[in-house]
Amino acid sequence: MLYTYNSSPVFGSGKDRFSTEASQLLENLSIKRDQFPRRPLMLIGHSLGGILIKQSLVNAAANPKHRDILVSTFALVFMGTPHSGPTDSSKIQFARSCAKIVKKVMGHKSNDLLEAVENGSLFSDILKENWRHQLENYQIISCYETIDPIVPYDSAVLGLPGNRETILRRNANHGDVCRFNNDIEVDRDDFELLVVNLHRLCQTAMRTGEMIGALVPAMAPF
Repeated sequence: MLYTYNSSPVFGSGKDRFSTEASQLLENLSIKRDQFPRRPLMLIGHSLGGILIKQSLVNAAANPKHRDILVSTFALVFMGTPHSGPTDSSKIQFARSCAKIVKKVMGHKSNDLLEAVENGSLFSDILKENWRHQLENYQIISCYETIDPIVPYDSAVLGLPGNRETILRRNANHGDVCRFNNDIEVDRDDFELLVVNLHRLCQTAMRTGEMIGALVPAMAPF
């Protein structure tokens, strides 16, 4: 499923609008998965779309209606997504990255973003305790840009152990970090690397599902 939304009003507004859009993503996912609610789920987000995914998972944890989505999500792929770090300097870098992205989308500066992060609303809300405690539930792929980066390396990765997070370099700018041109050799190489890692994650999810399926009958009461 491809989910699209108008990012200008969403990221140029307050927390309520942002959280509502995240809940709308959950509703769309729920409809698409109606017949197979426990099918393993991988979510892929580019730029601030990755932040929207994180807010969606926080919302899902708070809403029993979407528990199936929460427990079925096994992997997240972030492509040029700015993550806030634990230090004041990294939070400032996070805010600046978000402001640059919104300026690129909206065509003008958004000082409200800096204020939003400082005041503990909008993006910083996502990175509170609820999201931090979810990290161990997912396998993560983080892609970072290397050409005129808007989101620097330190902000594009989560810094998790290698068995939890795979970090991939993209020879692209921020807008193209999620695009691959088959006519360009380096893009073909980057795409192959991403696909191989996605395939590995899917295989792991399938094996885990098979093991759980084998255990359930054995654990059933007489």
